[in-house]
Amino acid sequence: MRVKNLNNTADRTPPSGYTSWKDFFLGRRHFWPSICACYGCSNAAEVGAHVKKVDNYDNRWHIVPLCRYHNNQFGEELDVYDSWLEPINKE
Repeated sequence: MRVKNLNNTADRTPPSGYTSWKDFFLGRRHFWPSICACYGCSNAAEVGAHVKKVDNYDNRWHIVPLCRYHNNQFGEELDVYDSWLEPINKE
């Protein structure tokens, strides 16, 4: 799934009951992948990154496990595993 890494989201706090966006993902999925969700990347998944699907009618933001390198690619389009996207708001 092609997504766009969202910029200026560092001040976004996770919903009540979660200490981080990684914690939010873990609360929904009960697992944290060992590697980055970007196709072909073998770096460790370290952060829950804010992304939005590209060329899709789904306007929700999602959290996806990324390495620090890919998390810092603000505004860039990334190919990630669709099954690793966790929506954080309603459509």
